[in-house]
Amino acid sequence: MDLLVSFVGDPGSGAVQRIEIGSQEMVFALPPGTPVPEGPALRLEDVAHLPWVVGPPQTSMQQVLRAAFDRIGAPLPIAVETEFMDTIPALVAAGTGAAILPAPTAHQLIGLGIVVRRPEPAIDRSYYLFYVANRLSYAAQAFLRVATTLSGLTRQP
Repeated sequence: MDLLVSFVGDPGSGAVQRIEIGSQEMVFALPPGTPVPEGPALRLEDVAHLPWVVGPPQTSMQQVLRAAFDRIGAPLPIAVETEFMDTIPALVAAGTGAAILPAPTAHQLIGLGIVVRRPEPAIDRSYYLFYVANRLSYAAQAFLRVATTLSGLTRQP
């Protein structure tokens, strides 16, 4: 393995290095018929009372959501914790609870009748590039330079 892209992972130790190369916007996915104020955005405080459908604790989506609840000083009320991330939209559509999901899936969610709103303030999840220092192929070194440049980071490998 030369390079690994992941949403989660502890900072590299020893030879393994980690750099943040971007982030993904998340949206609130609320069960059909959930009463929410008009407009494209919602504060977490407005929906924090709802039960939530989440992935396991080690997933970035639960970690991001838990951090957002911590920032507002509220407990995260989990209705369902599933290892099967692809089932989360169906569980939300069935009324099981709310979820936080990647913004690029919004059009699919709306097609299921799910109420979609942007969090205000925004909630994003970072993604990282992991690599073993001093053991990269020339192609991996070039990719790492491009990824670092495009991400706006100043540290070049």
